[in-house]
Amino acid sequence: MPDLVFGIVDVQYANERLPAAPPRAPKVRRDGQPYKARPRVREGAGVQSGEQSTGDVATWLENKYHVFEVFYELHKDEIHELIASGYEEELNALLSGRATANVNYVPMQQSMDEIYRMFQIFIDTKEMDALGIPGVPTEASLLGVNHALKIKRGPVRPSFKDTGLYRNAFHPEMRQD
Repeated sequence: MPDLVFGIVDVQYANERLPAAPPRAPKVRRDGQPYKARPRVREGAGVQSGEQSTGDVATWLENKYHVFEVFYELHKDEIHELIASGYEEELNALLSGRATANVNYVPMQQSMDEIYRMFQIFIDTKEMDALGIPGVPTEASLLGVNHALKIKRGPVRPSFKDTGLYRNAFHPEMRQD
């Protein structure tokens, strides 16, 4: 049986590596002794700034906020209807000969395109922001952080829509394993 897979078209997220911050002087206690440095471990620590891809960003966001999972849970009835109508259309195309006559025919394409549009609307209309999920709306969205702007700040924006690459790289597909 085919599986519905939510994926990301993996493209470079940032074009150039950001310059490293200058080293800071170590913090010292009142007695003049330096604090012991604690290793800072954060999600995605293996990827340097400027090297991350949309796949890396999607993995971080899914691990922390479960964006795809929440999207599916909110819209599963609509998604199931789209898949059912996609199979119906695919069967009609096979029976009428359209699928074999057209070399560019992609099964379920119309249904997958509609799921793609649903995900974009999900992000644009801040559906996830209103659910009370911890950390959502994100601090960056409330501060208006927008790396697509020259000044990097703007009005409050939807969570998970900084430059728009993550939102636009969403790619649903049916896979037969």
